[in-house]
Amino acid sequence: MYGETSAPTCNYVLQGDASTSSIEMGDEITSGTKKYVITSIQFSTGAATPPSVTVTGEEVPSGSHCSSDCYYDVPSATIECCHHAQALWGITWTGIGAGFYVTQANYTVECQLTKATKDGETVSYDVTGGKMTAELTIQGTGGSGTPSITAPTGWIITSPLSLSNPDSAYETYSVTLTKNLAHHVTQSNP
Repeated sequence: MYGETSAPTCNYVLQGDASTSSIEMGDEITSGTKKYVITSIQFSTGAATPPSVTVTGEEVPSGSHCSSDCYYDVPSATIECCHHAQALWGITWTGIGAGFYVTQANYTVECQLTKATKDGETVSYDVTGGKMTAELTIQGTGGSGTPSITAPTGWIITSPLSLSNPDSAYETYSVTLTKNLAHHVTQSNP
């Protein structure tokens, strides 16, 4: 059909460690005869759960990236095969407080695909809005006080620590942190 593109999502469960060291959001990847751009990668880690990865992308015409140097580098991290919440990209919870444990840590790396079209067909594309998001779930063990989270350098707390079940013996808190990614652009003009 005229002007249609595919936007697949692939889900994976890790059987070994995985690295983000060579991921560039905005680069074309090939699957069969089609070209795609990854627009979102989600890493889910949690207590008693194998880590999983969800990758979402969108089809683009071959050779239509307006510059092969416009992309977002995903900072290097290793997602281990361990079945527990994992600290990635400088997010730590060592000072969270006595009696509190991070039971779920979900991370998303994303960007938006922008397109220039002519007569309904994509003639060029680029990516914008690259960012990383960390969503943490913190479980209390019936102690007193509240947990503490400090945003590491470059990250901001975009959804402050909130309590979701205050009447429970084991209270649950959540917090969201966000970090903008630097757009990698090689300038050729003086």
